[in-house]
Amino acid sequence: MNPVWLLLLAAPTVRVEPPKLVLGADDKATISVQSGEAPRRAANVGALDQSGEVLVYTPPPEKWPQTALLAFWADDPEEAPPEVTVVRLPLLGRLDLPVTTDPGATVRVEVAGKSFGPVVADANGAATVSIEVPPGVVTANVFAERNGQKTQRSATIDVPPPSPPLALLSPDPMHPDRGGWLVVFTPEGNEPRPEAEGASLDPRGRFGDGWLYAVRPASGVQTVRIRAQGRPVEARVSQEVATPMGQLGRLTPQVEGWASFGGSATGLAASAGAGYRMRGLAERVHLEAALGTRQASAQGQTLTGRTRSEVHAIPAGLSARVRVWSRGMWNGWARAGTGLIFFQHRTEAEGQPVFWEAGISYEAFAAFQLSLRRGSFEAFAELRGLLSPIKTARIDVDTSGLALGLGVRYALP
Repeated sequence: MNPVWLLLLAAPTVRVEPPKLVLGADDKATISVQSGEAPRRAANVGALDQSGEVLVYTPPPEKWPQTALLAFWADDPEEAPPEVTVVRLPLLGRLDLPVTTDPGATVRVEVAGKSFGPVVADANGAATVSIEVPPGVVTANVFAERNGQKTQRSATIDVPPPSPPLALLSPDPMHPDRGGWLVVFTPEGNEPRPEAEGASLDPRGRFGDGWLYAVRPASGVQTVRIRAQGRPVEARVSQEVATPMGQLGRLTPQVEGWASFGGSATGLAASAGAGYRMRGLAERVHLEAALGTRQASAQGQTLTGRTRSEVHAIPAGLSARVRVWSRGMWNGWARAGTGLIFFQHRTEAEGQPVFWEAGISYEAFAAFQLSLRRGSFEAFAELRGLLSPIKTARIDVDTSGLALGLGVRYALP
């Protein structure tokens, strides 16, 4: 048997063996999960239990065909939806199909391309064929043969309604201001109609193989309950809402690289720093400090020949970053900051000795930043308007202008 593999970027890798179960014959499936940390898990029917280094899935006691939805995910440390891997495990039902035909006829039944029988009808033309029915199959082909005469017809398989959907809430616990996410998966892929008690739901559309909703807890509630009803079935899930416990925020180291355009100089820059996400205001505010290096150059022409100036600077500054837009794993930020620049200036001119000096100046900037979160990492691009004059009695180099930057952040646990 080939195992079922499901791999989503930055989500747990899951292997299930066997890839399907026959209810009444197979009593369990073994599951191995590869993930950076122990993932959370849930199933719409049956049970998932830890057994040593593997998980064991036990099917439900009902013997009719169903689809087991097995979900594995990790809560994101910030606001992004969870990384979810979902395995659809078919649970085949064993049923006895009654058939009426000619007495003594040989009866065979085909279900989803698989043949069952043959069985010989009794003197009254009655026969019973044991069949295995995959989920979603409601008809069978019945073949009968007697004295060289063959007949074929369709038979309706009487099976219960489809399996219930699977709903999960993240994170756990859920922050009262920031809220969290509801993800719903349905066996047939149809759109669910979830209802929330103690919270409001904001539909965000398809999310991989499921449907995504932003969850906003009502003021003062301690529990959010979700009823995700597909067609005639339902799934229930509850999630405790966290209460602030005095934690001020979360430290986020980051590195950045820049290319500057405009002013009287162009050049490259790099910086490393850390941000601190503040509690309150739905945790949209980050305070940041950074230390970097910058190099800019300018060329000119004088009466004595060409000149070239180079400025090597070490900027040290503080900034504030505020989230102004969010859509799933994408976030938009407004950012502004100021700081000091410690610089060295060197000028070379034809026929003149090399001139060198050092000093201190200032800078200020305003920027818009677009970021994408994947787990604890966040990549971003930023367009920055920069005011950064460097002036002395001998030089006037304006490194102001536009800067395009790329960087990455990591949120500490």
